Amino acid sequence: MSDGEVILFKYPPHHSTLFVYNVPKDVNVDALMDLFASYGLMNDFVVTEDPSKPTSFATARYYSKVASSKALSELNGFMVNGFSLKIQPSKYGKDKEPDLPITKSIELMNHFAGFNQWTTQITALEQTKIELVQTNANDLDDQNKVTKVACEHLCSIKLSLKDGRYVVGTGVGKSLHPNPMVSRELSRKLAVTSARKHCFQKVAIVVLGTGRVAIHCMADQTMEEENDEVDFPTHNKIGVLLGNNIDF
Repeated sequence: MSDGEVILFKYPPHHSTLFVYNVPKDVNVDALMDLFASYGLMNDFVVTEDPSKPTSFATARYYSKVASSKALSELNGFMVNGFSLKIQPSKYGKDKEPDLPITKSIELMNHFAGFNQWTTQITALEQTKIELVQTNANDLDDQNKVTKVACEHLCSIKLSLKDGRYVVGTGVGKSLHPNPMVSRELSRKLAVTSARKHCFQKVAIVVLGTGRVAIHCMADQTMEEENDEVDFPTHNKIGVLLGNNIDF
């Protein structure tokens, strides 16, 4: 792929997945995973053993199609403990759409951008609701009521790149728990996680044909614009932005 590729912070598409057959059952799984990982970052590497067959089966899910193609080219037929690996690319399948978990998003960003090339900062975290709610302990027993605390937080996070560009993500967290302290902490964590996910959905990794990596920010801003009093969506504005479904 001479012109490069775009990698999003989502579950890897099926076309960058490899199916590995003829995996010996006595293989060191960690060593085999390291071998495949030497070609590029993987979302996961899973070895499945079939008791009815003499060998096992593995799935390698790369984020990059270029990485998976190189692994296919160089590892197909590779000898492992006397067995020749047989590798096939995934040709069919419906791509999953879910966003990556935060830990995977951080891993992906660090791998391509470098851990010291970006930062995140909470610009607003506001509790917008806390109230007592009566719930049924048993749906069939209206007499048995349980009091729980419903809590809600709104959060805004700024993801900044070292060159001064940034994106802002917003998120909401809701929780319901008998303990008010626990409910409050849960909703705070959920709001922060949601805002971080929103940030990563505004960033794309562009791997050029030369191997260079560029980070693309949707609706990005520059440091000069920030110094010119950029109006951040903090506190009360967050609720309005979320409610109107505005992508800023």
